[in-house]
Order: sequence, then C-alpha cells, then structure tokens
Amino acid sequence: MRFVSQKPWVGNLLAVLAGFLITALLIGAAEGALRLKVFLSTPDRIGGTFHGGLRYGGVLGLEATPGTSLHCGVTRGGRVLYDAVCTADDAGRRWTPCAPIGPDARAALFFGCSFTHGVGVADEETLPARYCVHAGNVEALNYGFSAYGPQQTWLQICKLNALEPFRGRGGIVVYTFIDDHIPRLIGTPEVVSSWPFTLPWLELEDGHVVHRGFFSDRNPLQYYYLRYVRALHLCRFVENHVPRRPAPPPSREKAVDFLSRLLLECAEKTAETSPELTFCVLIFPESAGAWGADLAERLKDSSIRVLDYQTLFSAREGGVESLFFEDNPVYRLGHPTAEAYDLVARQLALDTAVKAAP
Repeated sequence: MRFVSQKPWVGNLLAVLAGFLITALLIGAAEGALRLKVFLSTPDRIGGTFHGGLRYGGVLGLEATPGTSLHCGVTRGGRVLYDAVCTADDAGRRWTPCAPIGPDARAALFFGCSFTHGVGVADEETLPARYCVHAGNVEALNYGFSAYGPQQTWLQICKLNALEPFRGRGGIVVYTFIDDHIPRLIGTPEVVSSWPFTLPWLELEDGHVVHRGFFSDRNPLQYYYLRYVRALHLCRFVENHVPRRPAPPPSREKAVDFLSRLLLECAEKTAETSPELTFCVLIFPESAGAWGADLAERLKDSSIRVLDYQTLFSAREGGVESLFFEDNPVYRLGHPTAEAYDLVARQLALDTAVKAAP
C-alpha cells in the first residue's frame, strides 16, 4: 500500500498556528500576572458603578435618557464612599428641585462636568440645587454631566442652542472649570485611552472653534491603539520600561488660548441669544491648579465674568479634605461633597445677587 506524503505547506501552517497559540498563551499569562500584581498591591483600590439611563452617541457623545435615573456608587478598600441616584428631567438634564417660582424669576443655567452634575450627592444637594435655595426666585437648570469637557459646553450653547428657550430672561449662565478640563479638551493620550466614551473633537481654525467630530475621527489607528491596545497592563509595562522619547507636553499658552476662545464664543452666543443673561466662569475651589490662575488672567479683561473661588475653602478649619470624596485614584481630592457645593452656592448667590432698584 502506498501512502501519499502530506503536502509541505500543511505542516508549515500547523507550525505557524502552534507558534501563534503559544505566543497568545504567553501574552495572556503575562497580562494575567500583571493584573494580579496590581490587584494585590492596591488593597485600597477604588471601584465604581455608573449605570442606568445612559444614551451613547449624538453630538455630545453621552447623555442621560430623559425621564430616567442613573445610579452612581463608589467604594474604596471596601468602604462605601457614596451611593447616589441622579434623576434626569424630561430634557435629560439632572433634575433640580427648586422652590416655586414667579413670573419674574431669573434663570440660572449651569454647564460643566461631574462637578456640575453632582456625582455622589443627591438631587437636592448639587451646586445648581443649592444655588436655587440661596439665591431665591430662580429657575436653576443643570446641563452638566459626568466626564464632560469644555467642548460639551460649547456644543450645547453654540450648536444645540440650549439657551434659546430663555430668550429675554435675565439671570446667569455658569460654566464650572476644573484643571482636568484642559486634557479633555485637547484629547491627551491619557484621556483618550481611559475615557468611558469618545469625546467630541474641537479645533481652532482662523481664530474660531470648529467641530471636527470625535477624537476617534482624528486618527483612527492611533485611537484604536490608545483605546484598546494601551488598555492592556502588558502594553503599559512595556511603555514604562522601554526607553523612548517622551511626547512633548501640550503648550500651556496654546491650551489656555484654546479654552479662552471657546468660552468667549459661548459668551458671545449667550449675548446674541439673550443679552439679559450674564455668562460666568466659576473656577472651582482647590480643583483648578495653575490652569485656574492662567484662565482667570486671560479672561479678566473680557466680557466674561470670572468667579475665581480657588481659595474659597482655604480659611476653613480642619482643612479641605472633608469637603471632597476620596474617589480619585490620581488626585489628592476627588469629587465635592454636599457641604462643598453648599459653600460654593452661598458665595455664588452673594456674588450674583440682583440689587434692588433705588
């Protein structure tokens, strides 16, 4: 009996497949070992949940589904830091319970990130809600949302015409600034690789802000690497141990120029839509770093009213740590507590009070 010899390419293919399998197993083992090492070395690790009525997509990237609620909870080392429910109104904004308002009530419209949305506190404890209590006779609305950057504020005001329903109304428009908004606006590698959704991509062109889409459109190949490959512990291990030329940091001057131009366009749109509304930039206490001072300096001679609260908590006895949750693995201070929001709202109500006519 004659046996037909196996074709050479079949054996070669099997050898290649075996090599791929062995390589995959080794990579998987290395990734598992690094993950285990991180798990064992961080007993005080932070865990969180943010789920419920979320709607991905649209021009903003992520929104709350109107008329639903979000559950937001964080633990650290097994301790529950907060466990809150965020209610969305019929427009998808966080519901702000306010006292009854009259026909002459002013509008107070708040824009920003989780510091505006109020992650970790109840609906009645957010910055807009507390401002409503202290200012009196205002309709306070919360347009902020977790993980937003300045680009969402610009899109909401300049593209989605969020202020149009308030044409002819007096009051304030407040954008709350923290230092982390700069990396979000620029789309640094750290933000792109770790963010829960792809952020909108804005650029300056001939001195004006232009909407380009999302950071996933800026460089699809780079985005794939940062978003999926860099998420592997093994990839970060290699990055940290292989000598390479570090990427140059973003130009501080250009970054502040970009943000300043964006905010000026928001102020211009506010004046065009409703001249009776005053556009304000609130620099949140203890959370703006050196960027806050740069931004305040850049905007001091503009049409924007700058509310620089960076040192508002500094005179408080016992330090500022108790005014922030321990829910940030990177920064010393995390999200504000209900007491912090109340202190800021009190000051904001004083600074924006409408004086009685003589």
